[in-house]
Amino acid sequence: MRLFTLILGILIVQVTLAQSISVENFQHHKHYFWQINSQLPLDKNNASVLLKSKIKGLKFSTSKESPIEVEEDEEGFLLKVPDKTKYIIISHPELGVYTWRVPVKFLKKHNYYSVDLYATDLTKEFKNPNQWVVFNISPENAILTIDSVVNRINDGNISLYLPVGKHSFTIESPFYESISDSITLIDSEKIERNIFLQPLYSYLTVAAEDESVEIFVDEERRGTGNITIGRITDGHHRLSLLKNNKWINDTIIYVGRAEKKTITFRDNHTNGNFKMLTEKFEKNPKPNIYRELSIVKNNPEKMLSELRNRGDNTIMALVKLTAEDTLSLILIDREPVGYGEWSGLLSEGFHLITTEKDGKESAVKHLTIVDNQPIELQLNAPTSGEGLVNLQTNVTGAEVLIKDKIIDQTPCVITGLKPGETYTLTIRKDGYQTKKVEVLPKGNQVIQVDVTLKKD
Repeated sequence: MRLFTLILGILIVQVTLAQSISVENFQHHKHYFWQINSQLPLDKNNASVLLKSKIKGLKFSTSKESPIEVEEDEEGFLLKVPDKTKYIIISHPELGVYTWRVPVKFLKKHNYYSVDLYATDLTKEFKNPNQWVVFNISPENAILTIDSVVNRINDGNISLYLPVGKHSFTIESPFYESISDSITLIDSEKIERNIFLQPLYSYLTVAAEDESVEIFVDEERRGTGNITIGRITDGHHRLSLLKNNKWINDTIIYVGRAEKKTITFRDNHTNGNFKMLTEKFEKNPKPNIYRELSIVKNNPEKMLSELRNRGDNTIMALVKLTAEDTLSLILIDREPVGYGEWSGLLSEGFHLITTEKDGKESAVKHLTIVDNQPIELQLNAPTSGEGLVNLQTNVTGAEVLIKDKIIDQTPCVITGLKPGETYTLTIRKDGYQTKKVEVLPKGNQVIQVDVTLKKD
């Protein structure tokens, strides 16, 4: 007898460990005599039970040895059980057997009931439908968009609990290259991603052999001998050197996006034919050097003729560019090539043509060279572009106001500012002292403003 009891107990434990079946959400849908056109599937001799489940292979019986009529539909199983049934035995070849005790005294004929059936096979490994992903981002202030959901990050990290599978994301931050990628989450392991955005701003280092040489960038004195400018915007800048109150060099240089550019001047680079500092500083001095790329400007007709005589079929078109006036600087692919008018050969491909004058830049003209046919192009006049301010504070979420109107929260990039007009920015946040800063935007340029708010 003890041996039989032990074997029975082992079997019961195995069934319990092998499966987990539960019946929940019992409902009694009452039918009243005046509801003549009721849609409930009532049976005069049996109780009707809708057992909602998508599990296949289920079988049903009662504690009595009475047959149960079963109809299977989209919702599950409709059981016709005998009147006054107290138990329903549910069996499955893999999930085992479960005896459900109805939560009422018994099931009555000509009544309708519904329940939900859930089952879990405990012999199978449980798989978590969600998993954590942690992003560590530099810079700390960034925008993470993942699965079209935008998340603002202020301290450099964020943890998200997402469904397993593949997720696409984009990370953006002002003055940094955005990055787009994807992650694939699995149920068994958390993912941690370290993201370092590459800065868009550039660095310029100017070194002169003579430490007494004064260095000016964009008409602003930056120091003597050796200077480094961080967060300089990409594009063209005027570089001038002053020695003993005489200009010894005046050049237009190009700084690329995120470039760390170094320029070294030696004594043999100097040119003493520039005006004194006490006289008016020219707005657009003609650059004395050009960097040659795919541009041929020295006797282009002769060059083209020589190429054809040699049987060289390289596609190069003779191009003539005319600016609005003789003081407008012409740029091809962001490189200065001359003032007022330029003629030369351009190689096959896509080129960007602009003009600059008095700190203003024209709209871009797109020029595509596909054959050797000559091209003449009238260029757009330079116009004043909007000024931008990149504003950062030591605390995030500070309100930024212009003329008592809230325009954004830090960190932010303020756009649409008129060049040459002074703006007063008011930065405030609860618990901190309000601070006001004046800025003078420049056309087509970004001004970096860092503000430290002190606690009250």
